[in-house]
Amino acid sequence: MNLLRKVRGVIGTALTWGLGWAPVGAAWAAYVWLSIRDNLPVGVESPPLRLFIYPVIMWATWGAVSGSVFAGVLALAERRREIGELSLRRTALWGALGGLALPALAYFMLTVVYGMRGDFLTPLLSAGAVSVSLGAWSAGGTLLLARREPRPALAAGSGAERALGPASAPRPA
Repeated sequence: MNLLRKVRGVIGTALTWGLGWAPVGAAWAAYVWLSIRDNLPVGVESPPLRLFIYPVIMWATWGAVSGSVFAGVLALAERRREIGELSLRRTALWGALGGLALPALAYFMLTVVYGMRGDFLTPLLSAGAVSVSLGAWSAGGTLLLARREPRPALAAGSGAERALGPASAPRPA
């Protein structure tokens, strides 16, 4: 049961971060669209829709992967702490680490596996900086959101109530 809760938490974090990072892709796509619309060939009225959709999907996927890495690192590093005991600063650090995962993997793949050198480093560092910042902010937001989430009440006569003892409010006779 505990493993199932952790998997559900990783999936929920991945979905939340993916939805949260998708607007970054939309903003980037809008910037690209606005910058190229005046330079389109004659007869083309607007850029293709894929110029808008692909960045949104890319950033949503990037956010989901970063959120999964964050949730996994948080589950391992802070496994003995409750939500209320987690430090916002430390959680943001784990989020920045989650945001760094894909740029670090891309750097490793491009340099070590493919042997590339040179011009790809500047865009990769820029994307890495944005990703680390988004990761830290997303982690802080995730922690604050998790602290607001109400805990489900124990059902009367449930196994959890028997294990934890009676509820604090007296039952009517």
